[in-house]
Amino acid sequence: MAVAQRRSSGTLVNRNQLDYELGRRGISGKELAARAGLHESVISRARRHPIRPSTLRKIAAALLEFPVLEVVDLVVTAPQRELEPVDKLATSLS
Repeated sequence: MAVAQRRSSGTLVNRNQLDYELGRRGISGKELAARAGLHESVISRARRHPIRPSTLRKIAAALLEFPVLEVVDLVVTAPQRELEPVDKLATSLS
């Protein structure tokens, strides 16, 4: 599960993966923010812009406090993994 990618100015959250994890737990970004002790705008901003590692740790810890709902994977679709540059090259060569 690749939820975040490290960038020089912070960590870029995989927004599709975050939305999937919220859906699996049946919670909103607002609920996640409240549990993480953050303002809901931080979750919204994290979907689009790099965030500090300390903020990512708070989000991840709060996310783990919510259990995954049983059978939710029957109705919530996992995001497709984006190909890494090396994978793209290998695909184009085959």
